[in-house]
Amino acid sequence: MSAFEYKEYVAKSDIQIDSISSAEPKFRYSLRIPFKREGTEVALVVMMNPSKADRDNSDRTVNNVLKRIYKECVSVKEVVIVNLYPIYETYSSKLALHEEQGGINISKIYSLIPEANFALLGWGKPNKFSDKKLKNIKYFDFAKNILIKLIDKKIPAYKVGHCVENLYPRHLGRASFATGMSEVNLNELVEGLNGKLLSIV
Repeated sequence: MSAFEYKEYVAKSDIQIDSISSAEPKFRYSLRIPFKREGTEVALVVMMNPSKADRDNSDRTVNNVLKRIYKECVSVKEVVIVNLYPIYETYSSKLALHEEQGGINISKIYSLIPEANFALLGWGKPNKFSDKKLKNIKYFDFAKNILIKLIDKKIPAYKVGHCVENLYPRHLGRASFATGMSEVNLNELVEGLNGKLLSIV
């Protein structure tokens, strides 16, 4: 039995997953999780890399995200979880896979953004990786592209707590439930990412 099961308010039988699991490494583009309640809104959650959650089992981060949205956003009927990277082992040595799959992943996220009523951002700041390494694997570009698409489609975005260094929306698996969601100034975040990219040589 999994240590992390979906909570009773999740319509587990209706969970949908867009993934490639027939090869190594595995990729997950989106995880669509409906609630067992009436609602009118869809929440798009953007994190860094896929967790272990699937149709049958959840994990700590996904459970935390679902609990927060279920309690704080009573009109939400469905949560769609996407990531900057679709690969399960984000910081592997297989950078070619990051680049190839990264473009596919961003395109799929673009197609999901219009149906969202709001986005919750939480990709955090990766540890033990230099800015140059993050630039090489397009960490800043992927984040910026998603933000620009949210702006274009006029989708409001939120974070939990502060943005680390004013650039990185705090990882949602580490955020306290005592801290509520607050709106993000997307234009300022894009400007900050542009500045970061220009500063890396």
